[in-house]
Amino acid sequence: MNISKIVWDYDREIPNPLVFPKVPSIPNSGCNLFWSVTIPVCDRIDYLEQTISSVVSSYGEADLEVVVVDNASVLTEDIIKIINKIDDSRIRHARYYERVGMAENWNRCIQSAKGEWIHILHDDDYVRPGYYEKLKTGLANSANYILGFTRYISVDEEGCWTGVSTLHQNKSGLLDKKFETIIEYCGVSAPSVVVKRTAYESVGGFFPGLQFALDWEMWKRLALVGDIYYEVEPLLCYRYHNSSETSRMLKTGTYILDVYKSIYITSLLMKGDDAKYWAKRAEFRFVKTIMDMNRLVLFSRKSVVLQLMATALSTGSTRTMALLGLSIVMLTLRIPVVLINRGYRLLRRFGR
Repeated sequence: MNISKIVWDYDREIPNPLVFPKVPSIPNSGCNLFWSVTIPVCDRIDYLEQTISSVVSSYGEADLEVVVVDNASVLTEDIIKIINKIDDSRIRHARYYERVGMAENWNRCIQSAKGEWIHILHDDDYVRPGYYEKLKTGLANSANYILGFTRYISVDEEGCWTGVSTLHQNKSGLLDKKFETIIEYCGVSAPSVVVKRTAYESVGGFFPGLQFALDWEMWKRLALVGDIYYEVEPLLCYRYHNSSETSRMLKTGTYILDVYKSIYITSLLMKGDDAKYWAKRAEFRFVKTIMDMNRLVLFSRKSVVLQLMATALSTGSTRTMALLGLSIVMLTLRIPVVLINRGYRLLRRFGR
């Protein structure tokens, strides 16, 4: 019996062959826009003015548009007031009257964009001066680039810096180890990413069957077909706060199986021995990440422990099941992470 079918029916939830939302091409309107900065907005506008202002104030060229994609918000009038206050002709408001999920809304962002490169910037994050100039210069060095991203600075609700993202390599340019950085784990923050519109048209839109890992799945899909540009300077600020969608999914534990779904989707796209190899590395890296997280308050709910148990059953990897078992023990009994990591080092020696 396939134990994974008890917990998660892959064939039912993830179709094989995979079908991704189609991204239609747009006719050449003669607008010659290089950048489309799309900002998806629903019922949170606390940081929206700062987000939009960071874009228009840091880049003065006319080859940029800012599209505020309104997901049937109840705060539309306030959104329009913010846009009018900033008063920049490059900003437009795309109002939708049917509320949709995150993936569908991000796909609307792509469809609303007219530029050659699309930046989906979250309404609570903001760019630093030089973000668009440096990426534009770097991306121009090769026609094979279909995705670019920068390092980012983590900030809190007040905008105070709390950390800087990992340095993947010492120089800006072609990302050398894109599989280790993108396929094995998500070494990218979604709002720091820009994607060529024709690349979205080629691989399709964001997959509606995912929530937490829908961005990671997309970056992996793109990494399989083109080159990635990496900017070493941290030029974006990524905000962590309790009302964010990321915080909600971390607290409820809904992200755990979502990550495994993303790994499974990528394995379908890769196929063969490569698929098995990178799926194994991704599973193990994810479990290690869970074990290393010393913020146990995020995992205090019973629902998360149940999610971990379900994930352990849904994987075919003995090693992954053992690591998740240790994680459950750690989260339930609050055993110090350092002791669990000793067990982790022992388990690393075993294969599937």
